[in-house]
Amino acid sequence: MHDIRVAKRYAHALFDVAKKHDVIPAVEDDLTGIVSLLTNNRQFRTLLLSPQVSRDEKFSLIDRLFSDRITAITLQALRLVLEKNREHEIEWVQREFIKLRREHENVLFATFTTAEAIDEDQKRRLVAKLEQLTGKRLETEYTIDPHLIGGARVAYENYVLDGSLRGGLRRLREKFMHDVLKQS
Repeated sequence: MHDIRVAKRYAHALFDVAKKHDVIPAVEDDLTGIVSLLTNNRQFRTLLLSPQVSRDEKFSLIDRLFSDRITAITLQALRLVLEKNREHEIEWVQREFIKLRREHENVLFATFTTAEAIDEDQKRRLVAKLEQLTGKRLETEYTIDPHLIGGARVAYENYVLDGSLRGGLRRLREKFMHDVLKQS
């Protein structure tokens, strides 16, 4: 079980140290690699998260795997997380670290969902339009959802801009029902 407050504290502390030493991108890459290993390697996940594995064994595992592959700052943070029995928070620390980096760099993460794949020119125009609208630089993810029928849906922060054909049909149906009920 995770505690988002704890993850935020660890992420803030790690971010502050990474910023001070000007290694934010390297630490983010380290965290992404560690989380990827946790996600994709069942044996590593079991060893790192198991309460039956001793602290010393976990420290040894971390040192063997990462001592020459990640920054000293990330390694020290990882050791601290293990020392405090917070290894279940590693994935959440990474997510919070990325949020802090985006905030620091005035970057907005947006997901563009379309009914079918779009070309690079269309992606560039969508990004330019949203950057103009928000005044921020974008990091994007593109997904395909054939249920949209056509158009696009853009999600960022707490907003969803639905320009899909399916969304338009839904809004039209809602307006029609509202008008019919209003006449009754």
